[in-house]
Amino acid sequence: MEDAPVYTLLTREQVEELIHTHYDLGRVVEYKKLSGGLANSNYRVDTTTGSYLLKICDEKDRQSLQVQVAALNAVRAVHFPTCLPHPLKGAEGYVLCQNNDQLRAIVYDFLRLAQGGPGTIEGVTERMMAQLGTAVATLHTLSPVDNLPPFPMGVAAIDPFLEEVKGTPFEHHEFVRYLREQLNAFRGVIADPTLPQGMMHGDIFPDNVMFDGEELVGIVDFEEVCHGPLLVDVGMTILGCCYPRDNKLDEGLMQAFVTAYDAKRPMSVQEKAQLPQFIQYAALTIAFWRFRQFNVRTQDELRKDRHQEMVQRIAHITHTFLAAPPLLPAPTHLS
Repeated sequence: MEDAPVYTLLTREQVEELIHTHYDLGRVVEYKKLSGGLANSNYRVDTTTGSYLLKICDEKDRQSLQVQVAALNAVRAVHFPTCLPHPLKGAEGYVLCQNNDQLRAIVYDFLRLAQGGPGTIEGVTERMMAQLGTAVATLHTLSPVDNLPPFPMGVAAIDPFLEEVKGTPFEHHEFVRYLREQLNAFRGVIADPTLPQGMMHGDIFPDNVMFDGEELVGIVDFEEVCHGPLLVDVGMTILGCCYPRDNKLDEGLMQAFVTAYDAKRPMSVQEKAQLPQFIQYAALTIAFWRFRQFNVRTQDELRKDRHQEMVQRIAHITHTFLAAPPLLPAPTHLS
């Protein structure tokens, strides 16, 4: 079994040394370890020139981080709302690597946001989802940067996991059997070569979407940036941001998002027909991640059943949209 990742903790002195030595960002006034972040250690760093996010990248290697920076520099050119990285001193790039690459860090702008956005999900509105639809579609119109991996939490991660658990108590776990069956059912859909493909964010979930009131501030954390069917991002955004309460899909939020997206990047008839299945596929990947994280990598009694939330959403999509045509609700703007 793969060991649980170990996350890097820095003292104030280490933060001060890192910022002073490698960046032209002034003197550190204050720093704070931020909560959240299941794949990194994040710090807010206030200096004499402004506020920044110091991200210690515990799970991504140097090459992956360089691809991420290339994607961010691509969206920089179209003024895409996100946290942008700061260069190292002396034009040495953007990714700081020390101790034989054992410590890998990037410094970003720090985005402030008010309460009430999808970060707290209860306050999400159709106006907010429309802005998000336009932003995601804008990303999808960009030319992909080089060396993008496939969607990292999909087949590329699930197939190795299914091999990994063979011969272990998890091999016959009810969810692992479910995961195997569902993935096999989705393979043909997600591998369809006729679906539009391109550069995707890969993880447009509430924690990565920031609003100030009802105004979109940024889509952040391009750590899972990848290449594949653009419907993966569309389905993931609906999955993450259109279930504001009681694990129920808000179809008004979904329609606002899809309508705005479609106005910026018109979707094909085929894409609209297959969207429900890509919402399900997104849910399956999140269910897989949660099960692996909280049952296999760690034994987390409080969160060990969190994957079931996504299993319920998959069943609901089948009942609501896939049991009989039409695949999506009737509004003409989806036709």
